[in-house]
Amino acid sequence: MNNLFNDSSNTINNTILEKTEVVYGIENIVARAIERWKNTQKKMDSCIDRLQPKLLVTDKTMFSELVELVGKDIRTRTIFEITEENVFYVKELMELIKPFGKKHIIRHLDNVIGNFSISDEKIFQSHVMGDLSIPNHNNNKEPENQAKQKEFNINMMIASTLPQCILSNVHAFVEQQQNIFELMWQKAISAEQRIKEIEFGIEPEVIETIKDKEETQNLLFGLLESAKEEVLVIFSTSNEFHRQNGAGFFKVVKKVKEMRPWINIRILTSKDNEIDSLKDEEFSSFNIVFVEPLQRVSVLVVDRKYSLTIELKDDTKQHPSPDAIGLASYSNSLPTVLSYISVFETLLKQTELLEQLKDHDKIQQEFINIAAHELRNPIQPILGLSEILIRKKGGDQNEIELLETINKNAKRLQKLTEDILDLTRIESKFLVIHKETLNLNDFVLDIIKNYERSIGNKDKDIEFKYDNFNQSIIIEADKNRLNQVIANLISNSVKFIDKKIGGVISISINIRKIDRFETVVFDIQDNGIGIDKEILPKLFTKFASKSFQGTGLGLYLSKKIIEAHGGKIWAQNNEGGKGATFSFSIPLTKDVIIK
Repeated sequence: MNNLFNDSSNTINNTILEKTEVVYGIENIVARAIERWKNTQKKMDSCIDRLQPKLLVTDKTMFSELVELVGKDIRTRTIFEITEENVFYVKELMELIKPFGKKHIIRHLDNVIGNFSISDEKIFQSHVMGDLSIPNHNNNKEPENQAKQKEFNINMMIASTLPQCILSNVHAFVEQQQNIFELMWQKAISAEQRIKEIEFGIEPEVIETIKDKEETQNLLFGLLESAKEEVLVIFSTSNEFHRQNGAGFFKVVKKVKEMRPWINIRILTSKDNEIDSLKDEEFSSFNIVFVEPLQRVSVLVVDRKYSLTIELKDDTKQHPSPDAIGLASYSNSLPTVLSYISVFETLLKQTELLEQLKDHDKIQQEFINIAAHELRNPIQPILGLSEILIRKKGGDQNEIELLETINKNAKRLQKLTEDILDLTRIESKFLVIHKETLNLNDFVLDIIKNYERSIGNKDKDIEFKYDNFNQSIIIEADKNRLNQVIANLISNSVKFIDKKIGGVISISINIRKIDRFETVVFDIQDNGIGIDKEILPKLFTKFASKSFQGTGLGLYLSKKIIEAHGGKIWAQNNEGGKGATFSFSIPLTKDVIIK
């Protein structure tokens, strides 16, 4: 058969003639297809709809030509739409190509319409013939009346469908169609996978993005109505809970629960007073757990097979609003669904652990509070009576030393008790700051002098240095709490100065510009042993201490007190490895900005 699309006759003077031709009639279309198979030299890419596999297998002429095509030294890639109706014939074709290894590959793609092929990337052929999977008159001997009836049916089909075929060797057109095939090939899945899905009833995996808001809501309700075993829901905000309630979410869920009472329905949502009351009244049959507000994505998982996630664009309204819903994502992919189940279970577990921790903390705080008060009551008389006995004239020196030891340890116990009570107040968020106006330099000097008198020369030879204390720095602060912080820092410095050698503690107060605000900075520097490298990163946390002389609460309490004043506290070892410097800052006023 010679024509323009026969490779042996399509050139004139080495110039390729480009032409597009339309062929009508089933017999001509089949003939052109077979011609293309015979003339293909290197490769053929084909896309075939759901009707043609049966024709390829049952028509003896086409099948024999197909066997010759497969046996040639060429490469073929074929896309079928494989369905329950044609899977038997596709398997026959796969058996045909099996001996040739990877030279011939078949894949599946949904919704293939029409048929086309590209030979050697030169000639494009496309046709739509309908269901021609009727054996021709050469295949079987049939009664004359049946043959006439089939001939009549074929003629009627030809008249109604007008089958036609387009052939083209126009380079730009062929190249465009080749690109289309490549895109389809990338989306297609292996024929083996599709056949397995059909034969074992496996639903094809889908991940789909949905933009239409009404479609999203309908899909949500459809998934709920299909539930047979379990429904998992995460409402990211309380407003989303109310919006879905208004849209009819819980009406659908109740209906499903009535039809299938065994269904396990678990809901995670953030809490408000209305939901709290609805939980025990209207929704008592559901397992509703309150969680902290999440990112703006709500999640539905049904029967551990399907997931639907919905973005929230506008969370300001409690009533149903199309503006509230953003993009949605539906999936029946097992890894995707399992990931959302994991998110649900993790949130639920975290919430349960948080409740347990809250109960534990409450019990712990109550115990600490009671213990601290019980310790506080006997300490005061011990201190008072021991001081009376110490001041008593004519007392024996050994007895006085014993009484001083009792008094000293009672004061340590008193300090520990007060620290524990402060810790309880802070953990319970009951720490109250009573600010008043004070001159910081005068205030600090009084604390230093009192400390100098209290330590005297009994324990250590310590020199206090304080410069530039002549100017007045007026701040608003809680005197008692600030006294507690400075005393803690001085005590901390004294504690780590070598008793035999002694040392120097330098204190300075300056006004600095921090984040463009006028801020007073207090520095206390010592030449002691410095801060242990292991403790330094967690210095201001609870019980951070390697010393047997303290609990590690002092610096933690100091940090909380300074932060309650709007300031910060920090520490570092001095250069050269000798001693450490502790510092804290307090804003002078929040309204003054340095320009």
